[in-house]
Amino acid sequence: MKWATALVIMIGAAAAVTIYWAVGTLQRPGSPVSAAEQIEPPLAPPPRLVQRPPAVVPSVGEPLPEELEAAVAATMTLPLEVQVPPAAAPLPFPRLDQIPIGTDKEDILKTYREPTVRSITSVHGDLLETYVYSSGSNQDTWLVLRNGTVAAKFSTPHIPRQP
Repeated sequence: MKWATALVIMIGAAAAVTIYWAVGTLQRPGSPVSAAEQIEPPLAPPPRLVQRPPAVVPSVGEPLPEELEAAVAATMTLPLEVQVPPAAAPLPFPRLDQIPIGTDKEDILKTYREPTVRSITSVHGDLLETYVYSSGSNQDTWLVLRNGTVAAKFSTPHIPRQP
């Protein structure tokens, strides 16, 4: 038991000496740290700010200088006509009888709209995707894709959200 107490006292003393030496060498004038600080060159003074005369800004009602007027006129040029491309016709929502089992995901996404709801999960290494198409009618079309092909499909009555 005496040796354990002696060990604790020795560890505490070693920690105290280490802390004292680390703190003391940072604050003593002749320590290696302060000598290294003296070897480094002093920082250069900050650069002086150059005072520039203020820009001439015309007051309200005065005409603009010619170069300023030309710059403003160049930026104010507007196009005369804006061509808007016609909107593409929206793709249809699929019905249950339009998608056979085994259809590829790429074919579905090219032929029909994006699903209203899409979920993705992985089960035993297989990628399972669920697409829900809700067209606003009384039936929703559900597709379950396994590894990119339709594995199951069904239709459910659409239940609108209650306010």
